[in-house]
Amino acid sequence: MLGVFVWIWVSKWLQEATARPATVAMTHILLLMALTGGALKVWPLLIAPRSTTSISNSSGIQWRPYAEDRVAEAIMAGRGVFVDFTADWCVTCKVNETLVLNTPAFENLLKQYSVITFKGDWTRGDEDVTRGLKKYNGLGVPHYVLVNPANPGKFQVLPTILTYSTLEEAFRSALEKPQKK
Repeated sequence: MLGVFVWIWVSKWLQEATARPATVAMTHILLLMALTGGALKVWPLLIAPRSTTSISNSSGIQWRPYAEDRVAEAIMAGRGVFVDFTADWCVTCKVNETLVLNTPAFENLLKQYSVITFKGDWTRGDEDVTRGLKKYNGLGVPHYVLVNPANPGKFQVLPTILTYSTLEEAFRSALEKPQKK
């Protein structure tokens, strides 16, 4: 919303400033400086190494970095799989993580159904994560997938906006009954 407001304001201002070439030139310089500053903030995210170990958070859920071979191993071991395709720049992802995914209630649901969690970090457009998104019919993030080990080809894609009750119903319908550890 703020972006739309700024766009309208800058467009209107530029229309009025066209009679003053110095003002237009200064505007272009300021916009270029703003874009350069933004690029400098994003650059560390682009060159940061990808984690291959578990991703921890305050809820105690052990998120594993997404790798198709690891997902296949979990399924072959008879475990349900929950994949969270996310990105650091995705606001909806962060809201879902805070309100639903990183909560004790979700942690209990994972334990109840013996589900292993994977996180596909698409912040830098990782190729493995992109292939995973395509495999599970995802076009972007957030994208949430629940896989039943009894029928891995028939995975369940969850809604973009998550609630605990939505997850609970999805686990119940996709995994049928709680599995024993």
